[in-house]
Amino acid sequence: MEKICDGFYPVDQEELLSRWRELNGIYICPKDEQGNRLGPLVGYAGTYKDDRGKDLAYVGDVYANFARVETDPFTCPLWARFLATSVRHRGYRPTLCIGAPMGGIVLATHLSNWLEVRIAFAEKKVMAVAAGADREKSKLVIARHDVWPSDNVIIVEDVCNNFSTTDEMIELVHDHGATVVGIACALNRSSRKSYWVSNYGADIPIISLIHMELPEYQQDDPAVAVDMLRGNYVAKPKQSWSDLVKAMNQAA
Repeated sequence: MEKICDGFYPVDQEELLSRWRELNGIYICPKDEQGNRLGPLVGYAGTYKDDRGKDLAYVGDVYANFARVETDPFTCPLWARFLATSVRHRGYRPTLCIGAPMGGIVLATHLSNWLEVRIAFAEKKVMAVAAGADREKSKLVIARHDVWPSDNVIIVEDVCNNFSTTDEMIELVHDHGATVVGIACALNRSSRKSYWVSNYGADIPIISLIHMELPEYQQDDPAVAVDMLRGNYVAKPKQSWSDLVKAMNQAA
């Protein structure tokens, strides 16, 4: 297991995951001995289009809720310190941390303090409100803070997976004339461990405390289709978090 050393003591992924669980921040769908689900599937942020062109969310059995970490006054600052150490050990010299809305904002704030650099937040600007079957349309903007052409930027997210928000933020930084030197996150649950290839062709390093590839499924996948048909599914896990924790506790 890869160690992250902040100059005082090393930590590994299992220690971090254990702390995350202690904060009731990780849902793992309980199953019986035959593999039948005793709790619901959860929806992810990533989407795909079905045969009719409709956007549907991927689903899975595990959900990492970073909101449980970022509200803890000890854990989130400490994890940001570990991230800052990793950034420094790799030789990166950022001048600005930009937090992705909303999950990256708190982590970016703590990380910028440890790196002693400026902080900025991206925000969602609504371009068209939802109407009928049409979903809300929005784009990311940086309206509150400055991004300078000379900036070397670390983009900060809580959990990375399909990098769609990341790509939008890379484009936003590029539009300001600045350079993205890294993507920092608490959990990288994608298959990409070291680098993300941006739309601009650059290999951007991924700096994560935990890399744990988690499977996700289309809703008609045989691995999840029966549960989806039964309605054994939570579309917005954070809004039903107490129910998910209860499902795990009842199955324990």
